Amino acid sequence: AVARSDKVTARNVYELALAAAWRGSGEQPLFLDTVWDLVLLLDVLALRPEVDMTRVGVTGFSMGGTITWLLAVIDPRVAVAAPVSGVQGFGWAIDNKKYHARVGRYPLVFEIAASDLRGTKTAEIDAEVVTGVWNKLLPGVLSVYDAHLSLPTLLPRPLLLATGELDQSCPLPGVQQAADSTRAVYLAWAQEQRRLQLEEEAEAAAQAAAEAVAAEAAEAAAAVLAEQSGSVGRLGSRSLGLESSKGCTPQEGQGRSPDLRDVAAGDVGHGKGHRAEVGDVSRSGTASREGGVPYQTWSSSMNGSAPSRTATADGYGGSAAAAWGAVAAPAVGGSGELEPLLADATEVGMSAATAAAARAAALAEAAEHQRREQMAIEGLLGSQFRYVMEKGVEHKETDSMRRAVEQWMHQHLKGPWMRERLAARFTGPE
Repeated sequence: AVARSDKVTARNVYELALAAAWRGSGEQPLFLDTVWDLVLLLDVLALRPEVDMTRVGVTGFSMGGTITWLLAVIDPRVAVAAPVSGVQGFGWAIDNKKYHARVGRYPLVFEIAASDLRGTKTAEIDAEVVTGVWNKLLPGVLSVYDAHLSLPTLLPRPLLLATGELDQSCPLPGVQQAADSTRAVYLAWAQEQRRLQLEEEAEAAAQAAAEAVAAEAAEAAAAVLAEQSGSVGRLGSRSLGLESSKGCTPQEGQGRSPDLRDVAAGDVGHGKGHRAEVGDVSRSGTASREGGVPYQTWSSSMNGSAPSRTATADGYGGSAAAAWGAVAAPAVGGSGELEPLLADATEVGMSAATAAAARAAALAEAAEHQRREQMAIEGLLGSQFRYVMEKGVEHKETDSMRRAVEQWMHQHLKGPWMRERLAARFTGPE
């Protein structure tokens, strides 16, 4: 008999090949030979000038999903991977004795293995037998490249993992274990990418601020030179008309210009004297972390109303705005706390209710900042890793799974052929 039947079929031939591999044929027909064939296929494609090897996507269902997973792990030329109902936790299945559905897909090799290991044709197929078969046909799978160990190594390549909730061939807890370990690695990557984005934004803002200060200093210096030469200059937005210098100095009625260094070191933005005329007080400053990248800014103002101060932090911190006298909200989940705002509310006549309202606003702003940061990180994560679990679905590729895979490939490969295929898939022929 051949695999419980006298009829020779393609399935039975495959099972015979598995049994032969168990008994030492030297071949590896359970996934690995096919994976090697596809590696060679990629070698051939790489030689063809019309093939863009930076846009190679692989997907498959069931055994095709398993091969997709293993091929992507072994060959970095796979730019995008989307295994469907093929990722499984081999070790989890053995530990929890959830291998029966997988054994039932090709039982002959397990029956022969049980007979060889136990010395009887009626031996039970238990965890020891299954472990022996997998170690023989997939050497290293339990210790080196099981799903939860190998899928995280695909980072930062885009990976979509799809499975059915009730798939007995790929039990959900084993798939979830792989998805969780993979997501953790991709999440750490997304957080680092967001940190780098914020750092670049901070550097750009610091550069812009430095250029603005330099421009105002140059404008102030030009105004001083204009005054020295007897012409009319401008400081900020205010015209500087020259008055008679008589009586200004005791020596020959000649006024003395301030040193240019004094001008650059002073309040060149608006001029303290002019600001005092309209009853305003304005202050601003920056604090830097190691490396000179500004990460906090603060400003305060008093314009005839309740004075206030704002503070902002970058990274995974938060931002807060509070009245003088209130303590700034700590950065929620941040890289550091915002510095306390030390002025006493009673000294500036602020009521307790106003201070409390300002503090509440600061907390709300910090929470909103955290929410936006979390959304940014989740967006980066979702661009590279997606886990699709269809509730109530057994070992089956659903229409929604197919749509998810097609959209994933289109998003990351963006070839014109994919756009045409998507148009035909979702709109149908005209």
